[in-house]
Amino acid sequence: MTKIKANSGGATLWARSTIESDIFYNKPAAWFKIFFYIVQKVNYYNGKQLKRGEGYFCFTREKEGLKWVKETQWHKCIKWLKLAKMITTHKTTRGNIIFVLNYDKYQTINTYKGEAQGEAQIQAQSKHSPSTVHTITDKDYKDEKKDNIPAERRETIPGQEFNQNAYLVLMHNDSKMSINIIANFIEAKDVIFPTKKAVTDFIGRNIRVATQLTEFSEDQVEAAFNKVMNDKFLSTIDWGLETILKQITKL
Repeated sequence: MTKIKANSGGATLWARSTIESDIFYNKPAAWFKIFFYIVQKVNYYNGKQLKRGEGYFCFTREKEGLKWVKETQWHKCIKWLKLAKMITTHKTTRGNIIFVLNYDKYQTINTYKGEAQGEAQIQAQSKHSPSTVHTITDKDYKDEKKDNIPAERRETIPGQEFNQNAYLVLMHNDSKMSINIIANFIEAKDVIFPTKKAVTDFIGRNIRVATQLTEFSEDQVEAAFNKVMNDKFLSTIDWGLETILKQITKL
């Protein structure tokens, strides 16, 4: 078994209410594993290049410590964590710098002092203890007239009300695999849409090929995406879902 080198100092704290949080209770098991891994790996102390709660991450380097986690699961989880206001990311040549929001608060023991004494009062006020993280509700991504995500963390065109990142969450949660595939395609190509109509038009243009791809397993589709994205030639051309379909037949 491969041992993962731990950070040189400090420890991590987890609130009891973590087991009632959205990511632990409602999301795929791999997502909490990813979040737990990130919290464990970020800086416990302020450093010369990274501050407390920050760390460099790149899935190709992290997969050794995230056994059984697929690359698509990693990227979907990261996008959700950003939407849920749990992390922020910043691209660098070494990979993404991930900053765990509220890391200092929840990794400070004083935050939890007095909780035992006040537990009875909290339970009287609510059946469940409040989550230590923000829970995404339908209003977060269905109300297009009100953007619930801070402007500095939106992945949409400045000045536009349409929240593309939130709409992608809906697409990933759709029961149709064809819609999930198109969502992965949008993320892989880093396509930016100014309006909801622009996305629905894009879906309409790609739904036929996406439906053809549903005849294959998720692992086959994922492998084809990775093949195209990691190919020095294919990644430089204007590839589409037709390219993915052709790659599957070659695998």
